[in-house]
Amino acid sequence: MTITTLHYLFSSIPQILGATTAILIAVMFFRIEKVSKCLIGDGKGIMRRAKNNDSAYQGLQTLRLHRLEDAIDRENIPEIKEIIKYLNDSEIKSGITKTQRSRGFQFIYMDKFLPTENYLNKLKSFTIIVILFKVLTIILSIVYLCLTNFIFNLKFMKLFPASVVLCFILALSLSFGLIMYSLKSTIYEDPELRDEVIAEKHKY
Repeated sequence: MTITTLHYLFSSIPQILGATTAILIAVMFFRIEKVSKCLIGDGKGIMRRAKNNDSAYQGLQTLRLHRLEDAIDRENIPEIKEIIKYLNDSEIKSGITKTQRSRGFQFIYMDKFLPTENYLNKLKSFTIIVILFKVLTIILSIVYLCLTNFIFNLKFMKLFPASVVLCFILALSLSFGLIMYSLKSTIYEDPELRDEVIAEKHKY
């Protein structure tokens, strides 16, 4: 391996990772936004039905209704979750089961909202982890690039390009895995999955 090869290797990796990181951020931004809108949509649906005086929403007091409206305006998912949980708990206290009301608040909260919120949080966490790893790999490659002449004269010189190439491959693999995970459909986006969940509740 020549010193020119090392220069080329250490300079190419940051460029490739920089470009793929930009693409990854764009893809994950739109995916996270789309999933977030699904959760906010539940809040909007509840708000709309409550304002239309739907009998199932009578337990939603005026104060909570205003809080829900504020949460929707701010697109604050935790606050929307709090209101939906209140309706879920009220339904349970009333003795209503998922079998009796297959699309009730227990279904909305436990089968739709919570799993989707968990999926959203994982998307955010995994995105941060992957981007951080790619940034660290870029920094490592740039440091090696600055020290290329010194590294080339070391007896264990091959360890440096091997380590950065390994990080590079891992960074690309993590990016690919994250994008594949982001393609997973939520219960909001997959009617068949929703129907399967509802049918499962009727078995008991």
